[in-house]
Amino acid sequence: MNRFLTAAAVLALAGGVVAQDETAPEPTPMPEATVAAAPSVDVTWPDEESHTIADMLTGLWESATPIDDTGATIVMSVAQVDVNGVEGTLYAEVSRSDDLANPFRQIIMRLYRFNGDLRLRTLEFRGETGPMLAGMAHIPERFPQTVTVDDLIATLDIELTPDGNGYSGTTPYAYPTRTAGAVQMTSSITITPDRIITEDTGFGTNGEVVWGGPDGAVTFERAEGMVEVTRLEREDWSHQYIQINYIEGEGDPPRDGDFLALHYSGYLTDGSKFDSSRDRGAPFRYRVPGRLIEGWLMGTEDIRQGGVRRLVLPPELGYGDRANPSIPANSTLMFDVEAIFIERADEPGENPAEAEAIEDAAGGE
Repeated sequence: MNRFLTAAAVLALAGGVVAQDETAPEPTPMPEATVAAAPSVDVTWPDEESHTIADMLTGLWESATPIDDTGATIVMSVAQVDVNGVEGTLYAEVSRSDDLANPFRQIIMRLYRFNGDLRLRTLEFRGETGPMLAGMAHIPERFPQTVTVDDLIATLDIELTPDGNGYSGTTPYAYPTRTAGAVQMTSSITITPDRIITEDTGFGTNGEVVWGGPDGAVTFERAEGMVEVTRLEREDWSHQYIQINYIEGEGDPPRDGDFLALHYSGYLTDGSKFDSSRDRGAPFRYRVPGRLIEGWLMGTEDIRQGGVRRLVLPPELGYGDRANPSIPANSTLMFDVEAIFIERADEPGENPAEAEAIEDAAGGE
């Protein structure tokens, strides 16, 4: 079983991007980093009413009931973002509560006027967006400016009208679909300050309902504390260091001398992947603290076993003005990190629990 540990170490030292940097100079004292507030995002709205609805939609939402026998719920994160070429936009990502780091749906919502009537439009992304946009609903100031209207496909509209202390509406007509045997579908939504109710209905070729309807309506209620975001700033950084904590993990963080085994994937801000332990089939294992880039050390020094987080590193905490074939100079780096196991220095020797965790993470045989 130790072959997984050995392979991870050799592969990392042989050229993994997070590999220990034997040429890095000893760190010199730097200004202290301070906790920072979330920067504001400047979004243009068609009018005050659309802005009011956007504020109602913004936030973290959780389905009121579980979606399966595991007890998992649906979690929807919505944020106001600036999309080039489109006004009145929000970004939404939808995940299972037991897999918040990997949204299964990512869309843009747009509020606009058509013949004077207020509409909510959903737009899907033309290509793969997962790595580039995952987590951006929690840090909308980092939503990539490379996303433009040309990257989006409009899917449906819902006409909104005032309804009590909120708004509600339905699609003005049925839309084509190929989902689960349906050929057309309709959608409706009710939006209030503390609740969102969505209802989709699919129709077959004979016009009969094949899925959804009132029995399939999903009620979302506001949620808190499911995702924690830390922002730090320092005068010599070009932008904030950001850490999104999805799973806290268990036990104590690693101490100097401990061995830490993690799975990670690294991305540039355009979504291109430059390195991944998962692609190699074995976690990256090293002795803490290791000669690693500063942002990696900051993002893993307090991680606990089972912890899952996304790191967004300014260039100064990555490779700075040094370039390599997969990372241009002065690149912002994003890492998805999962702590598989912590081997304590004061508990040497074969550890069956550790070996089992590593083998499971590597897709054991």
